[in-house]
Amino acid sequence: MIYSHWHHNSGLDRRSTMRVTLPPSDSLVVEVEWDGHVIPANLADLSARGVGLKMSHEPEPQLPMGSLVKVLISHPIDGWQVQTTAEVRNSCLTGPDHVHVGLAFINEGDLLSQLDSALGRYFNRRGTERTTATLKERTPVECRFDEKTIEASLVDLSASGAGVWYTGSPDNLPSQHSAGQVTLPFGDGCSTTLEVRVARLCSAEGGTLIGLAFEQATSDQVSAIETWMSQRSNDLKAFESDFAA
Repeated sequence: MIYSHWHHNSGLDRRSTMRVTLPPSDSLVVEVEWDGHVIPANLADLSARGVGLKMSHEPEPQLPMGSLVKVLISHPIDGWQVQTTAEVRNSCLTGPDHVHVGLAFINEGDLLSQLDSALGRYFNRRGTERTTATLKERTPVECRFDEKTIEASLVDLSASGAGVWYTGSPDNLPSQHSAGQVTLPFGDGCSTTLEVRVARLCSAEGGTLIGLAFEQATSDQVSAIETWMSQRSNDLKAFESDFAA
């Protein structure tokens, strides 16, 4: 697999949840399980929504973009361990022998339920609750900027914003801070169109991640989003349970 030299983690992570860089003295042990392999890693940063890992670039296996993995994080000294399912969102070479891999937790609520008081200081729980979608199950959305309409896929959603993944022509990309609209389909023929502003653009191998901030969403729109998020969260809990079984 070819890792792109992308020097941005998911912009949506930074918008909704501050990530905490851990000092070297915090002796956390991290392992990633994928396709029958257990891969050791070093923790680069951690939040309730995701984790950044420093991994060796040389030995197989390499984690494919979009793959689902099980992440185990433990602290041998304090005697605790948590585990959850995550999706490989980005990766970049940080040297000849190492790669930084960004993982987004599939169901952050499950991870938070495992935390005790000793672990809580490692996780920043501020920010708007957000529901994610996997690469294989993203919802198509329509965005309009400056009389241009682009088709994208919903990456994650909260009551205050959304992240969409765009793979079309770069010429049609909106500019930073530009205003526009996004139409979100919620199934059963229901949809809502919200005024948005581009909060972040992050280019990666194969497309661009666009972070959208909602502008003056109505109470009905917020209610519809929260209902969709609740349903999606339940679906993800069931999915993660089946995956971990």
